[in-house]
Amino acid sequence: MFSNVAGGSVTAISLAGQFRNFADVDPLQGLLSLQFAGMTYQQLLEMIVGGQSVTAMYSASFATDVDAPAPAAVPEPASLAFLGIGLVGLAFAGRRLRVSRR
Repeated sequence: MFSNVAGGSVTAISLAGQFRNFADVDPLQGLLSLQFAGMTYQQLLEMIVGGQSVTAMYSASFATDVDAPAPAAVPEPASLAFLGIGLVGLAFAGRRLRVSRR
């Protein structure tokens, strides 16, 4: 959105997407606002097309984890190891009972 205001012009760009940080992917939302003091939108375009540099004040605000679902609980490796040892123990106990009944 680009608009002329008293004393210049302002543009605001709304951003939404995904933010990747190593293995994590988080939703991202933000707003970037640029203020061009003393220039109308038409003057700004003429300067850009003419190859001149343009100075602007800007502000930006971004947020991650916007309405992100809670992460699923993941069992610890030690818990899985205890479960595996217990299953192996039950298998040996069952085999021992079958061998002793013969």
